[in-house]
Amino acid sequence: MCCSAVVAPDPARAPTEATSKFWGVTWHKGKRRWRARYTDANDKMRHIGYFDTQEDAAHAVNAAIRRAGLEKKRHMNPVVDGQLVPKSGPRRGPIRKR
Repeated sequence: MCCSAVVAPDPARAPTEATSKFWGVTWHKGKRRWRARYTDANDKMRHIGYFDTQEDAAHAVNAAIRRAGLEKKRHMNPVVDGQLVPKSGPRRGPIRKR
């Protein structure tokens, strides 16, 4: 008999929020966790993993981009005084079906 762990939704995420405030981080509806990924030097999407908070996922994206040597070629999440700074600009709302 196999049981999967139940993961509580991220309390910092609004129920209608469709996007993250960090580069390379999206909400995975099926797993109810934050997914981290980036595009490598060959323009191939690389999956990093699933995380409980979008901040943990953003740190993982930054680390993966650094390991790949793409700091100057990819968006990284800025860190000021050890704290992540959300991306600026207009945010898209939830995607609505027609």
